[in-house]
Amino acid sequence: MIEIVTLCDRPEFIPLVARWNWAEWSDLLPCASCDAFAEDLRARTTRDRVPITFLALEDGAPAGTVSLIEDDLETRPELTPWLASLYVLPEKRGGGLGKMLVKHAVAAARRFGIGTLYLYTPGQEAFYRALGWEFLEATQFRGRAITIMRRR
Repeated sequence: MIEIVTLCDRPEFIPLVARWNWAEWSDLLPCASCDAFAEDLRARTTRDRVPITFLALEDGAPAGTVSLIEDDLETRPELTPWLASLYVLPEKRGGGLGKMLVKHAVAAARRFGIGTLYLYTPGQEAFYRALGWEFLEATQFRGRAITIMRRR
């Protein structure tokens, strides 16, 4: 059984979620260390507004995460808010959990009155396009090719 909760409801998993994100995207994160990223996550532990982080639990065990944040790309500060840090455990990928997390975050944004969301991805454009996101721009960030996308 999959349950999606806010990270503020399960703060004991903040260090784990930080490690997942740090292992996957440390070169793209604005933090200097995994511990600093964990502190940033602690700041995203709201329940009813951006910033917010969601955690997918499968049979009570953490399996994935996604966030809604105000600013995710320092080179494009005018774009806000962002879907960020979608992560699914490697052994859980391909089963729809990532789609479920994205849909949950988009629904939350809608409840918060957000009309447009942005994201950037270094390689998953097709995944997001299949979920209704549209191409906005191809660019470089911290030495990596990324695609900026939006969803209205």
